[in-house]
Amino acid sequence: MPQIIKKPHKLIKWASKSRWGLGALALILLGSIIGTLFTGDDISEIAKIIALLVIAAVALLILRDPDKKQGQRDAIAELEPKNTLQAAAVCFRIENGTPLYLLIKTRGQRRIFPKGKVKKEELAWLAAEREAKEEAGVSGKINKVCLTKYWHRSPGNVKQYSVAVYLLAVEKLNKPKEKNRSPKWFSFKSAKEALIKNRTKAQSKNLIRVLQVAHSKIMGNN
Repeated sequence: MPQIIKKPHKLIKWASKSRWGLGALALILLGSIIGTLFTGDDISEIAKIIALLVIAAVALLILRDPDKKQGQRDAIAELEPKNTLQAAAVCFRIENGTPLYLLIKTRGQRRIFPKGKVKKEELAWLAAEREAKEEAGVSGKINKVCLTKYWHRSPGNVKQYSVAVYLLAVEKLNKPKEKNRSPKWFSFKSAKEALIKNRTKAQSKNLIRVLQVAHSKIMGNN
């Protein structure tokens, strides 16, 4: 029996790394078959081993690649390299036919929508709902369809975040899990002023756009 066939586990591991490996495996095995014609090895035994090797290698490749490749494609489609996905909730309630918006304080004492990083394998809308509960003590009905997105840079421009935004109709307000967030209700006009305060024009631009998109959506539904 050819030497390469005597260590099938190593052959499978090597070949399953890529489709090129499978192609090379096929050539190696073809050579092994031809070799048996000259060495007198039992062709039926070799044929069985070949069949098992090919089936195992193909199975490993199929099981290993699709999810990994799809995950890479999804990440590239959703974000640029080195960017992190965050989710934000525009929390609102209707009072006398007019929407009010709930804003919290950042550690720098600026007003902002509840937001945070999307955890591994967590849906963005679930992350927005979770952050609203943790930072603002909010529970209610969230719209699972992304309202809009915006780019946000961390202090010092160390990281850039792609923030997915969701509307959340507040039904109940409890004490936030996180301290010093000071959730407060604002009218559309006062919310706009609060988002601008202590920010540069460039910093507040995206937040104002998010507020305007949310306001238009809410007013269109009421």
